[in-house]
Amino acid sequence: MLSFPPALRSVKTRPASIVAGMEITRSRHARLPAVTGAALAVGLSDLATKSVITNWLTWGETRWLIDGVIGLELTENRGIAFGFGDGSSFTLALVAVGLVMLMLVVLRTDLATEVAGAIALGAAAGGAISNLIDRFADGAVTDFFVIGPWPRFNVADAALTLGLLTLVIMEFRTDAGRRA
Repeated sequence: MLSFPPALRSVKTRPASIVAGMEITRSRHARLPAVTGAALAVGLSDLATKSVITNWLTWGETRWLIDGVIGLELTENRGIAFGFGDGSSFTLALVAVGLVMLMLVVLRTDLATEVAGAIALGAAAGGAISNLIDRFADGAVTDFFVIGPWPRFNVADAALTLGLLTLVIMEFRTDAGRRA
């Protein structure tokens, strides 16, 4: 067994020490596999579904799974998520900067240490990265899900939206718990 000098032994027992701070860092990094796994799962499933749908449908073709309610329609999106925005470089850059800043804030909080927070962060990151890959490859994002009058969307849009929504709910829940 390793024996540490007395000075190091006392540092390890003090909660406000540098070593105690390192424990927090380690616990944040302990969820990195969950973040990475969720990002990869979302990214790969989004790109795979886009590939399958573009080979199965023609552009603009709609196939209803539940008549007039839920279906598939192959469309292009030059804007941001769910067809919003005009597709201008400024709008897209603003959204990308906002997402990166949000993800950095989340990484600095304790939300990333919870499994749900890590998965939500990974889902949001995977969705954003997958849509960026699609946009750089084709100049637009391929959307195909149809739900009623809602704008067309894809797996990446859904994961990004649900991931961010989960993080917001978790933050409000955590914030309410601090005030109680």
